[in-house]
Amino acid sequence: MNFVYLLLEKIGYTHPMHPAATHMPIGLVVGALVLSLAGWWLNRPNWMAASNYCMVLALFFLVLTALTGYWDWQRYYNGAWLAPIIIKFILTGVFLLLLAIPLMLKLGVKSSICLYSLCFLTLVGLGFYGGELSLGGTCVPSSEQDTKGARLYHVNCGACHPSGGNIMNSRLPLIGAPQLANFEVFLAFNRNPARPDGSKAIMPAYTQEDLSDQEMQELYDYIMNVMKRLR
Repeated sequence: MNFVYLLLEKIGYTHPMHPAATHMPIGLVVGALVLSLAGWWLNRPNWMAASNYCMVLALFFLVLTALTGYWDWQRYYNGAWLAPIIIKFILTGVFLLLLAIPLMLKLGVKSSICLYSLCFLTLVGLGFYGGELSLGGTCVPSSEQDTKGARLYHVNCGACHPSGGNIMNSRLPLIGAPQLANFEVFLAFNRNPARPDGSKAIMPAYTQEDLSDQEMQELYDYIMNVMKRLR
């Protein structure tokens, strides 16, 4: 997994892989829905056949999409079971089942249209919760230095702390937390997250290999200079 990411970084691609992969099943399901509706309305059986082929291809590309989603989840979210990710896992299972139905059953025209519509609605749900993960923690930076911090926050913190909140426990938002008292406290906590009683926190630890001290400083400055002001 890491080899693939490092290889992509060498050729200039530094983004998550899953969003790019999602375009294939999305496009194929939309194509199947449009072809089935047009084929039914214009009485074109060959268009209905083409829509079935689109669904078969969508099932094939769903494997790649799910795989890249799992890799991104491990790399960017440390495998954390966040609410949007749990919902995406459930919807992916539903989507897989819906795509497999035409391979197991011979459906009529109207049944196919209903099935393709359900697939489309499932994709809308997947896209919505994907957007929650991708954009939930975004705040507008005010300088080049803050832009670096914004990127670090988006990749490492945005999923669990969208807009400075805390999806694990809304009563303990990031903004205003005692761990932001100063940079030294912030750095120590992120290197070894622990609860007040000393037990290990749910939050994963960020080592020097994950984020250098300089990157931690940029991240801290972004939280204090931009996010705290906007919240």
